[in-house]
Formats: sequence, C-alpha cells, structure tokens
Amino acid sequence: MESKITYLKDFFNNFIQKFDTKRNTTFFKVFLTLCLTFVFSTGVWGQTTVTPGSGGTAINPQWAFGGTSAQFATLGSIVITEGDKADFSNMVKNNNSTIVLSPPSGWNFQSSTGNISHSSGGDLTTSSIAVTSTTITITVLSDKTNTANAFDVLTISGIKVQATSTTSGIVNIIRSGGTLSINGVTNGVTNFGSLSLAAKLASTISVNVAGPYTYSGSSQGPSTSTVTGSTGAVIYSYYGVSPTTYSASTTKPTDAGSYEVIATLASDDNYNGAVSAPLSFTIGKAASVTTVTIAAGTFTYTGSAITPASV
Repeated sequence: MESKITYLKDFFNNFIQKFDTKRNTTFFKVFLTLCLTFVFSTGVWGQTTVTPGSGGTAINPQWAFGGTSAQFATLGSIVITEGDKADFSNMVKNNNSTIVLSPPSGWNFQSSTGNISHSSGGDLTTSSIAVTSTTITITVLSDKTNTANAFDVLTISGIKVQATSTTSGIVNIIRSGGTLSINGVTNGVTNFGSLSLAAKLASTISVNVAGPYTYSGSSQGPSTSTVTGSTGAVIYSYYGVSPTTYSASTTKPTDAGSYEVIATLASDDNYNGAVSAPLSFTIGKAASVTTVTIAAGTFTYTGSAITPASV
C-alpha cells in the first residue's frame, strides 16, 4: 500500500510542476489529497486472499473409504487474510457472522475435527468452528462499532479429508454459504484446498496356454493367467470361433470345436484393471471306437446266414 501511495505522490508532483500558476498548483494539491483520502478509506488496492490448505493432492488411493488402509488425510492450514480493513464488510457489533465451506463431490471432512484462530489486534473478538462430514462452519464476532479499524486473519487448521470413492481428477474445497461478506471471495469459485487421489498404476494380464483338449463330455479350456499389478478377481469369458457356435460365457465349452478365451482383471486400490488378448484353443474330436462281439460256440449249417457277431 505504501509503495502505491508514494507512486501517486510522485506522479501528481511531477504533474503539478508542469503548471505555472498558483491556481493550478492549488487545484491539483487538493485533487491529490482527495485521491489519497479515497485510497485510505476504501482500500481499492487490496482484497482478501485465501491460502488453500496444502497436502490434499495425490492422496494414497488405499486411504479412500472402503480401501484396504482407509483413513483421513490432514490438510495444511487454510488462511483467510484481509487485504483491506473493510474486506469483511457486513459485520455488525456483537452479531455472529458465518463462513460455510463444503468439500467437492466424492469427498468428506472428518466430523468434529479442526481448529480456528484469528489474529490479535484485529477487529474480530471471537471465532469458532464446527465441522461435519459435509460442512465447515466458521463463526466470527466483533464487539466493535467500526469493524474496519484493523486487518484480520483467520487460520483454519487440522482439517481432515477422505475420498468416498476412487474418484479421479483434482477438485476443490469451496465456500458454499454463510452470512459474512468477504471482498475477494466468490462462493463456489474461490479455492480453499485442492483434493485428488494418486493415479492408479497399470496392470497386465495374459491367459496361459493350456491343452491340448479332446472331447470328453465335460467342459474344458484354459483357466489360469499371468498377472502383474492388481490383486483383483479374474473372470474368464469363452466363445466360439466360426464355424463353431458358442456364445460368450464364463462356462468352459464342452463340444469339439474352435474357441477363444479372454481374461478380465478387476482393479484394486492401487492398480487399474486389465483385459487380456484373446487366446485361441481347440477341443479335438475324440477317436471313434468300434467294439465287435462274437458269440462263442460251434455253428452247424442250417442253410441260412449265421450272424454270431454284433457291434
């Protein structure tokens, strides 16, 4: 602020030197005084700044709700700093004013966890905080008639967050309501802390070659895989290859023919899922066996055909 005032003084002094008459000089001195008074009284040079809470990005996916190591992550302090003494513009003596913050979709706060403090020597007299899973409510009060006498700083600390699903992308904590008007803070826009989960790593899966298979009257086909990454479940899908007709099924085929199998690997907390390339296999036809049975004994000519053998 002081450097900007000095700039204005130098600007107007240089401007005044270009005028020879006392009348013009007096006019611009009065004009300069009015400008400086306006700057000091309205604070046109400053507005509130928000320092977002740090430490909320690239959180371990296992910490998400339902994860193998589910837990909350602690954010760094969120700091709301007046750039002008009148930035908290609508406070009324001894009346509570509020600021309400909300997490983005797919995230929760840890209820009843968090602290608030305000700078000493400012206009604020008291400050308090209430945290639920979906809101942070900050309540402030001033016992001063003129609440634009000094700069105020609010510091929110100890806030904890947790993803409610394995959501992706960076999202922000925002102000969603409250009664306190703050110059420089826009509801639904101003960022109070960015949140994201660390990206999952890639997995691979390939179906192991097995066989050969020969028709046996029972279902059969490859059913083991080589996997890297995810520890999720593996599901196999079998289907016929022309001219064999067999609709995609998790049940292995029985009849002789040509087939392919695909393995699908489910994701886990740290790794994405994967789908294998198709693996071809066949079930060969079984060899035919003909059994001939010949009745024992001696045979006497009868004039007719004698057929002691049966198949």
